[in-house]
Amino acid sequence: MAPVALIRRVVLSTALVFSVIALGLAAAVTSTSTKAWGITFVFAALGITAGVLTMITVPTMIALEITVRVETSWLTFLSILWFGTGVHAAVVISGGFWFDCADLGNGLDDIDAGACHEVSAIAAFGFLNWLILIGYSIMLIIMSRIAASRKQPNVWASSVADAPFSAPASTNESVPMSYTSGTGGTAQGGTGGPIGGQPAAYNTSGYVQTGAVHV
Repeated sequence: MAPVALIRRVVLSTALVFSVIALGLAAAVTSTSTKAWGITFVFAALGITAGVLTMITVPTMIALEITVRVETSWLTFLSILWFGTGVHAAVVISGGFWFDCADLGNGLDDIDAGACHEVSAIAAFGFLNWLILIGYSIMLIIMSRIAASRKQPNVWASSVADAPFSAPASTNESVPMSYTSGTGGTAQGGTGGPIGGQPAAYNTSGYVQTGAVHV
């Protein structure tokens, strides 16, 4: 397996596992907040959305080969969702909203303490998934641009496994259709006259020059 393809499988598999965990935690926090106050937190809603989308699309991406352009675009979108999840959860933790998470460890009841731990874990997995997915997407973009600068065709339309990331620069240059050796299409002797009195009847221009035959 090529190094890039191996990195891809590790990244997507890791993001999928983290997404399953974060989704379960977000669902648990939502259940607690709904029962206690009848509300749903933004970070929990983002975590559930990002987790569901990741669980639906990433296994398909692992099983199938999609183009580099589509892969980088979609993973960048998922990374933004996970970043938003992590930021909103971190705000809840640092601000001490609702669950008094700023006083974690200072005599909170079991419900609040458990919820705070869940929020902390959601923030951690949100940031981890963001770093993993955006880092991988940036790597693909840089490698694709380098390959494109080497005149490798269709790198953005190729799958990650088939993309010519490590191929050398293309040396394919157009060759002129016509090339005439010598001057005027004739084989020149030392003084510029025809050799042996015969006019030249060769060139690579696609036509033959003719002339009188000297006996």
